Amino acid sequence: MTQCLFRTAILFSLLVVGSTAAVPLPNSKTGEAITDRAGFIPHRKHLAVPGKVIGVLVTDAQPVLSAEGRSGPPDQLCLGWNGGSYRWVYVPVKEKAIITNLQVHLPGDKIKVYPSLNMANPATVKDWGIDTPYTLVEVEVNDGEGSPAEDAFVATKMKKLDGSKEFPIQIATVIADLRKQYQSHLTEKQKDLDAAMDTAAKKALKENKPTGPRETSTLMFVTWMPETERLIVRFRSTITDGNYKYGNGINIELPRPALPPGPPKGGAAAPPRLENGLRFGEQFGIEYGVQFEVHKSGKLERTSILEPQSFEKMLPPPPLGRGKQPFGLPVPVKR
Repeated sequence: MTQCLFRTAILFSLLVVGSTAAVPLPNSKTGEAITDRAGFIPHRKHLAVPGKVIGVLVTDAQPVLSAEGRSGPPDQLCLGWNGGSYRWVYVPVKEKAIITNLQVHLPGDKIKVYPSLNMANPATVKDWGIDTPYTLVEVEVNDGEGSPAEDAFVATKMKKLDGSKEFPIQIATVIADLRKQYQSHLTEKQKDLDAAMDTAAKKALKENKPTGPRETSTLMFVTWMPETERLIVRFRSTITDGNYKYGNGINIELPRPALPPGPPKGGAAAPPRLENGLRFGEQFGIEYGVQFEVHKSGKLERTSILEPQSFEKMLPPPPLGRGKQPFGLPVPVKR
């Protein structure tokens, strides 16, 4: 029943037209440009967390976690705070514990043992009144003792804040609206992005022509900035194409393996992804993105552009016999 209500909340948030004030998106020539490309989507940027924080509880963190080589249960909720990497969140439970007697590190090299924990998910946070896919929450971290720069902590208390007098913003509605704005912006910028891809193709392939397919994937990262009390939402799109060949001339697209059940342990790496199937050859592409900054009232105050930048890489052919290298594993990106 809880999962059904949670899915309904997600669907509702995607259908509602948000109250975010429309601010024209800057174009790549006149808009404020993002200078920290490497940190636009954080990579293993773990921050020390004080005993009580305000952050965004996020329901679809796995794509960003996968980019860091991390994986967790499909219904996990993670915390976005202060621009750092998503934090896994454990919560104390009286029954259905999946983690027992966990030793949690505290500041000052102290350790605290929690006898019965589960991951934060729609079922384990419902008693705190949290029922939306994105929620601004006040969290008590490790019984108020805080956490060192690691990838997880125990949330011993939570309080929903969005929609309150102090924080009128409705996080789920705002994010649904920003998704629409970003997709509209990509449509408007299509000619410019196509031109950037044509330039990248000539640089990577010289006289050769791309075989396709041309593919676009988008990561969304959400975080709450405590000093400015602003919601930051970043979208980064990666468009790829290439001059591809296929093993034995057969185009076989392999499905990605399912994530293992249970909680992450020690930042365990995600299972290898065969994201390119059995294709190999020369691949090129561009990265492009937009950052939205939203006031705690829900007003969109600023947009910034991650300028298009090209990349190219070689996808080695898949091994035909036994080998340690996964199918389609790309070599490092050349920029």
